[in-house]
Amino acid sequence: MTKARIALGLTRDQEAQWQAYQDAVIALLDAQSAAIGSQTLSGRLDEQTGLLKSRLAGFERLRDAAGKLYSVLTDEQRAMADKTLPAAVPAAYPGPNVSPRG
Repeated sequence: MTKARIALGLTRDQEAQWQAYQDAVIALLDAQSAAIGSQTLSGRLDEQTGLLKSRLAGFERLRDAAGKLYSVLTDEQRAMADKTLPAAVPAAYPGPNVSPRG
């Protein structure tokens, strides 16, 4: 994120929108580390459903923050953002890679 921030050459007037965007990315990454610990089917499904709802809300906050950031960027900065920021977006579902076939 630091490299992207430097590459964008943000002005003081753009800093608040950048900070909100960065905070939204970090919140998604933090949510990604949420532990799933239930050993029952019902408990596991409840945990997974809660995790996915939380991630969806996080992605919605990130989308809103990205829109506000883009609204204050110049065309040149938007082009740079399109090159540098997508790699910082967490995966939609970073959960365990478990095959139902065992």
